[in-house]
Amino acid sequence: MTSRRTIVSLLLHAAHGAGQEGRKASIEFQRVICAGNLFDDGAISRGGGQLVGSTHADKPFADSGGDSCSSSSSCSCQRQTPLAPQLRPPVQAPGVAGRPRGHSAFSLASPSQCPGALRTRCGLPGAPTAPFSTFAAAQSAADSGAAAVSIGVDTSATSATTAAPAAANSGGSSGGVAVDDAALLSLRAQLADSLAVCLGMQQLDALLTRPGNLAAVDEMLLLTALDVAHRLCASVSASVPPAPTSASDVLTRLSELLIQRLSEPGALSAEGAVKALRTLSMLRFNPAGDYAGLQTMAAFYREAVLPHLDVGRLAPDQAARTPQLLADLFFAFSRLFDVAARREKELQNQLLAAQITEEEAAASREDTSGGAGSGDAALPPWERTAAGSAAAGGYSGAGPAAVENLVVLGDRQLYSQLCKMLATPGMLANVPSKTLGTLATAMATARFTHFPLAQSIATQTLLRLQGTGLAGAAGSAGVRMEGQPIANDAMATSTLSNILSCLARLGYEHEALCDAVANWMLQRLQGFTAAAVVAAAGSGGGATGTGGSSSRGSGMGGIEPHHVVDVAVAFVRTKYENMDFLLRASEVLQLKLPQANPQSVSMMTWAIANSKSGQAPEFDGVLAALAQRMVALHRYSMTTSGSGSGAGLAVLPRHLACMVFALARLGHKHVRLMDAAAADVMARTEKYQARQLVSILRAFTLLDEYVPDMYDRACNVLTSRLRALEGQSAAALAAAPPAAEYVFTAQHYADAAWAVAMSGHAPQVPELMDLLAARIMEVAPQLGKACVVRAAQAYAVAGTNDSRLMEALAQASRPLLMDLGPEYLAALVGAFAEGQHPVSEEFWQACMDAVGLKVPHMERPRRDMQLATWRLCDAFRRHPATQQFPACRDHYVLPLLDALVESQQQMLAQQ
Repeated sequence: MTSRRTIVSLLLHAAHGAGQEGRKASIEFQRVICAGNLFDDGAISRGGGQLVGSTHADKPFADSGGDSCSSSSSCSCQRQTPLAPQLRPPVQAPGVAGRPRGHSAFSLASPSQCPGALRTRCGLPGAPTAPFSTFAAAQSAADSGAAAVSIGVDTSATSATTAAPAAANSGGSSGGVAVDDAALLSLRAQLADSLAVCLGMQQLDALLTRPGNLAAVDEMLLLTALDVAHRLCASVSASVPPAPTSASDVLTRLSELLIQRLSEPGALSAEGAVKALRTLSMLRFNPAGDYAGLQTMAAFYREAVLPHLDVGRLAPDQAARTPQLLADLFFAFSRLFDVAARREKELQNQLLAAQITEEEAAASREDTSGGAGSGDAALPPWERTAAGSAAAGGYSGAGPAAVENLVVLGDRQLYSQLCKMLATPGMLANVPSKTLGTLATAMATARFTHFPLAQSIATQTLLRLQGTGLAGAAGSAGVRMEGQPIANDAMATSTLSNILSCLARLGYEHEALCDAVANWMLQRLQGFTAAAVVAAAGSGGGATGTGGSSSRGSGMGGIEPHHVVDVAVAFVRTKYENMDFLLRASEVLQLKLPQANPQSVSMMTWAIANSKSGQAPEFDGVLAALAQRMVALHRYSMTTSGSGSGAGLAVLPRHLACMVFALARLGHKHVRLMDAAAADVMARTEKYQARQLVSILRAFTLLDEYVPDMYDRACNVLTSRLRALEGQSAAALAAAPPAAEYVFTAQHYADAAWAVAMSGHAPQVPELMDLLAARIMEVAPQLGKACVVRAAQAYAVAGTNDSRLMEALAQASRPLLMDLGPEYLAALVGAFAEGQHPVSEEFWQACMDAVGLKVPHMERPRRDMQLATWRLCDAFRRHPATQQFPACRDHYVLPLLDALVESQQQMLAQQ
């Protein structure tokens, strides 16, 4: 069988043509084919009933937006004429005429139906005849009734797709059709029946490999076969489990057939091309073989399929279905490119580099909000990049454009055109809510931010939340948007949480949407809390059972733990604060903890830790319950490791690192969780990434929990990984990151040194401290405010004599001094005073100037301000630079600090 890479080259020929005439004929041919209506492609039984329905319902993809599209053979079935009785050649009286043919908008129109058009052999006005001679002959034979038996067939669905395979079977001649139309239709009817009763992947594989079957497959059978493969792969309805290679063989054959039909003009409609690709994307199977082949397919869809989905050129009934097709096409390519990118090492390096950049930016914002200075809200990606690079996107309208240097998975031009078409005013007004989730998922998966489309998704979601009724019952009344009615469409909680989460990942902020989501969730969570209390009172506290059905019928409205967590995390990412929602969400999650997985537990802890209200005592009980749940999950994960059961409950290193560090930031110490984390690090240290080990060490140091054995194991692994990267510069590592286990960021160099030094473990690992010092000197200009202070404090405590390191930290902190708070200034100045490191007059005077601006803050009667004042006064007096430089010796801040210390001592004495 021809390889997919070979067949993919046919797409370029079909899209671009071998020459100017071939291109003109191909594009014009596709335009005529896709100028009309869509046809039914469902699997039909003998009696005309649909045998293969929506197979996607077997395994919903609500959280990923994947459930917004039903099976690829389920669209438009309700308004089509049953085809199965007509697929077999009926015995008719000689005088009985066949049914008149009707032509759908996406199938090739007969030349007789194009008045005034120049008739050619392929039925196109003025198009070259050579590229389509065989198809023209077959069409001509069909139009003239040349079949051996008179068949009463409605060819609106099969006129284009029947002729091409028939002509291909004739050996490529330009004459008549070699295979009898009746035999071909009979074979297709048998294939349809066989597909409808297919119960195993091996059976489907044998059916497709039978001689002559593949050549007879038209669009309807192709989509039906894809649906059967999806049903057998994505559900448990298969009577015989598929073999490891049979599924791949079947999908490979179907992919090759899809690409071959795409390269044949008229063999597939625009709708069929989209639906076939959508089904393959649900199975995460790349029909083009690799990333480069998928780019070729994207170029073909962009040039040959997308123009026929322009609502401006379609009838109203056809235009109503176009938004769903565009959303499915966007989702399909985003998911397929995401799957294909996992095999592209260079692209994975770019993604990892982008992830590291985002983590550094997030860490810088966390340090800023933690006292290093005045914190700013998280900026969207388009505002984090220099204005000169914001030239991509090419769309009109208000709002920022997509930036060029962001890594996009897939064809940027295809995504841009799709987003332009979908962002048209009124385009999303009548689509189902699940389609909005599909679009949000597609943008987040492709990493393609398009502001007008994100705005449209947010606006439509907001209108539906406001208009559907906040109770959110399934039968609530529909809403009217932009003067057009839509069907009853109660938005599912999974769809809503997915939309908000995806928009937050893209950096899109919409405060009104966050308010509406918070109110919507609060009302449903309120109902669940009341129902849970009643159920607990009536059943002796059984409301928190581990069964998954307790939420249904208990007032929770289908809200699962991960839905609550997704919304809470999205609020934190967009810097939206709502303590009422966070408290209620924490209470509900505490009741549902037996159903929470490690990801939900760790991310909810992260959300509370990064919220401004996370320090409130109301969260202490929830944090303790979350920690206890993680301990139980870790115990279960360790006892079932290797058994293959409970994969969703497996505790990974990232779960422990995230949760322990989040609790440490809050000052919440859970002894059993700390013991479990220490034991896990010692048991599988090599499984931890360097950044995760640094987070664990920093968390233990923050909580003053020193475990020598764990520190030894973690430090040894960090030392070996730093030694392996010793010959590469930080710039080279940033441009081409190593494996994830070896990745350090500028922040992690400083954090690792601080954790080891402040715990007192530095004397045991001098090589690690030297390696970290060399890296810190190299990346010092990139360090944030808090990282510079931690690095200086670490090496002051460790007693370093490296004047080059302290000079590099002094130079890096010089432009940041005015933004440091009193506590950070005290730590920085104290670090230089501790080791009596020489400093320049400019740096020391700048430190005094910065402290002078903070004197009003230090006058507040707070314990932390008093300690900062005393440390600053002591550090300035102890360091020789104060007496060495006249400008520093006579600086105005020294008597102010002395007076402030004296007044604070008097206040303490009076108390």
